[in-house]
Amino acid sequence: MWNPDLPQPIDFHDGWLKVPEQRDYDNAFKAEWELFLRHVALDEPFHDRVTQREGSFEKTLAQVIRLRQREGRETAARLRTHIRVIRGSALRIEQRFRKQPARIENKLKQRIRDLNRSPFLTEERLAEEAAFLTQRYGDVLIRALIR
Repeated sequence: MWNPDLPQPIDFHDGWLKVPEQRDYDNAFKAEWELFLRHVALDEPFHDRVTQREGSFEKTLAQVIRLRQREGRETAARLRTHIRVIRGSALRIEQRFRKQPARIENKLKQRIRDLNRSPFLTEERLAEEAAFLTQRYGDVLIRALIR
């Protein structure tokens, strides 16, 4: 444990290593041009790490783009299938909805005939039946009349 009141037995400076002097680097732009000119004039290979990294990045980017395009085509195909199913369902619903007012009208007529045949038809019973039918079929009939 470190105690500031006791002298430190380890000389930390002894563990340091001598670092070589910094060397001067040539202008990077000039060095790049020299490599390029050797490549053009002497047909030497142009090994530029940055260009290689960029090429690797461009290759990876191209692969990702192709993957995303394929995924996009697959998603579009699935969406087209879903849209076809939805359109078919919507068409069937519309066809049934168009027939609905006529069906309800027939049900109402049949119910009125049944009520007229009943020997126990009272005003109170007729009012209850009218309220029930209005509550059950009123919205559909109103929409049919508005069209």
